[in-house]
Amino acid sequence: MQSIHNALKVFVPLLTFLLLYSSLNAGTKYARQNGDWDDVNTWSTIGVGGASCSCVPDNVDSVVIDKYKINVLNANDTVTSLLLTNLSGSNAELKISSAYGLVITSNFWAIAEDVDKDVTILIEDDNSYLKVLGNTVFTRTADNNRKKKLRLKMEDDGTMMYVSGNFTFNYLNAKSDENNKEIELSDSSVLKVDGDMYCRMDAGKKFIIRITDKSQVYVGGDFTMDMNGGDDTEIDFDDFTYLDVDGNCYFYLDGGDDMKVKFGDGGGSASLVVDGNLVMEHNSGDDIFLQFKDFTTLTVDGVITLDYNDASTNQLYILLKDDTKIIAKSDVNLAGLADGTVYIQIEDDSEIGISGDFVRAASPNNYGALTCKHNSLVTFEGPAAQIIAEDAGAGVDDFEYMNVTINNTFGTSPQLTLEGDVSIEGTLTMTDGVVELGTFDLTINNDGTTAGGSIASYIDATASNGGVMIKNFDATGTINYPVGDDDEYSPFTFTLNSAGYGGSDFVSLNVTDAKEPNM
Repeated sequence: MQSIHNALKVFVPLLTFLLLYSSLNAGTKYARQNGDWDDVNTWSTIGVGGASCSCVPDNVDSVVIDKYKINVLNANDTVTSLLLTNLSGSNAELKISSAYGLVITSNFWAIAEDVDKDVTILIEDDNSYLKVLGNTVFTRTADNNRKKKLRLKMEDDGTMMYVSGNFTFNYLNAKSDENNKEIELSDSSVLKVDGDMYCRMDAGKKFIIRITDKSQVYVGGDFTMDMNGGDDTEIDFDDFTYLDVDGNCYFYLDGGDDMKVKFGDGGGSASLVVDGNLVMEHNSGDDIFLQFKDFTTLTVDGVITLDYNDASTNQLYILLKDDTKIIAKSDVNLAGLADGTVYIQIEDDSEIGISGDFVRAASPNNYGALTCKHNSLVTFEGPAAQIIAEDAGAGVDDFEYMNVTINNTFGTSPQLTLEGDVSIEGTLTMTDGVVELGTFDLTINNDGTTAGGSIASYIDATASNGGVMIKNFDATGTINYPVGDDDEYSPFTFTLNSAGYGGSDFVSLNVTDAKEPNM
């Protein structure tokens, strides 16, 4: 994992330089004043601000827009490559509007130099578009300690930016009081990248991606956020928005303050779909977290990994609130170096549906916690055999289950086994699949209960294995033990009528495969 990460750091700046060097050829049109793209007085073949060529760029030209504001609003246009920069000391802008579009058949660069001026790409009005058939590279240079912006902004229904290659955003420095939005999509706009999307922050105040109002981002390759310094990286998706990643999704914190990735935080649902693996990796810096709220869904086909490699005691975590859900179709790896550094917390009516296993490192380094609160639910729904992670990790990093549903469809029993002793605070629902206790205990705590149970779904509490099913009592009540042995379902119902028991009292049960001699 780290070797790929380091290779990206070297590759992206080199690629930017080589592409920029190769594209500025003799067939170049330079913006010479603010104006419309199709105005012959807008362009020069001599240089920036040079005499008018009485011509407009065509599909064999490279284009340089330096310090001017150019509008594409009268027709659809095509060029070979485009460089947008503020190097000459004024604001630079490319605006595409009025349902027209611009096609760039090779590469597009937007570069903000250290001149305290804006560089803006604005796509507005219904169905306006920018299509880049090569790579797109945004760079805020390392010496740019300024408060102006390098920004991609899209708004209005149907606006779209399409990149057939890779999309790279190098955010290398910014003034300490800056609080701009570097990528901002609203009003059902779409950013589609066929290759990889890679964003890097080295220094500055904040790097912000803001996606709202039913907007969507599609990435055909890997999506990577790489923070090496600066104050904060903030990625916000809310109000019915969508991030779809066909490859892997990486969040790296290698220095600086916090990396905050939020879905649904501003109201309305949001979705993150990852066809590959989801990796959150903490190597240096403060906290890194992924938060889901407001009916949001995270779906990951590959492995979810929370990897904490730093000797500090900051935090790396995933937080679910409200009515949100994680659909984990493979394993969830929690790899911490100390108490409280790596955890998943689910609150309210949120749910994790897991088809693989929760995995912690082997003892004594098995740090990593799962904290379930309120009416939250963990559903074991694998198509293959699963392991239910034990309560106790290293230190105080426990698994604290609230409601648990067993719904495993694997064809061979037992479908689930215990890694160690497991406690459940809420309701254990047996829908499909047999859970074998083995030598470990399954405890339903004081306010907990059970539901369901059948010949296809029960607790295998065979006495000869040693494990028992336990119900703790702090008040009177009735509990159903959905138990059996390795091939039979033998449920048992127990009612406590006396109120003299305390919270440390319990009734345990296992099953012997024999007939009661007095019956």
